[in-house]
Amino acid sequence: LVDGTFSKTRAYDLTYTPDVRHHQRNIAGNSLSRYAHILGQTLGRVTFKTELAKLNITATQDNWGSLLEACGCPFSAGTYAPKTDRTNHKTLTMYVMTAGDGTADPNTIRVGLRGCAGTFKIVGKAGMPAMIEWEFFGVSDSDDADGTPANTFALKFLGDALNAVTHDAVVAGSFHGIGFTWNSFSAKVGTFELDAGNVVVPREDLSSDQGILCYAVIDRAPRIKIDPEAVVLADQAFFTQLVDGTEVAVAWDFVQPATASPSVALRTFSFDAPKAQLVSVTHGDRNGIATFACEAALNRSAAAGEDEWTLAITGL
Repeated sequence: LVDGTFSKTRAYDLTYTPDVRHHQRNIAGNSLSRYAHILGQTLGRVTFKTELAKLNITATQDNWGSLLEACGCPFSAGTYAPKTDRTNHKTLTMYVMTAGDGTADPNTIRVGLRGCAGTFKIVGKAGMPAMIEWEFFGVSDSDDADGTPANTFALKFLGDALNAVTHDAVVAGSFHGIGFTWNSFSAKVGTFELDAGNVVVPREDLSSDQGILCYAVIDRAPRIKIDPEAVVLADQAFFTQLVDGTEVAVAWDFVQPATASPSVALRTFSFDAPKAQLVSVTHGDRNGIATFACEAALNRSAAAGEDEWTLAITGL
């Protein structure tokens, strides 16, 4: 599990934040001096960013796809979409290594988290690679038994050698040349953001170490943010749609160009949200050009739901 062959996806801005619960002992007495606290659960949070880039063909997900599945968005025939049924969700075991002064043992600090689930944002800015911003929560068992060979599967803090990383050979494309439409109108947008809006909670279980079986996605409120150039009502009535509660379709297509080295054919990312409903519109500015700062909730389209947005990725 800590072998470098699992370190396929390039991660940016990686942070690990421990969340060690403790209980204060405010014992009655004639002194205000503090008693030592009692330790509770040992939990943790991991944040990082990855490029929105596709290596494998349509029907095969990339290594970063398991991250989406742990955010409640399973993969099916080249398409990701949020699902409510938790039998479609994964939880992950994640290891974070803080690099030190080399690759030899024990020049990194390694910590593991089990039962991880999370949420994410997809952020695309003109002329820059689109990024996925991840946030995961998990349990770090500080008293977890070492595996065989020693320390292989332990989740507690350990000194370890840095993985021999084997990143996926793929080059992300810049987020431009995109066919973006809002209500079938070709809006001039500089930034797009999809926030999955997951609510992630611990599944408490007295029989589990730390009293938590795993984390789970129990609710979601996906939203998008865009900054279209300001236009007159005859072109697109953003303010009217806001006050009327109008639902509109939002879509874009983004092409990852083919590359010779590494050899990866063209890939196409297609985002669709059939029922976007504005929740706020304010005036903005981009390079001296008036814009509308728009935020929209993504609603179900069919009566059964499970279709507020999809991200389809195709390529031979």
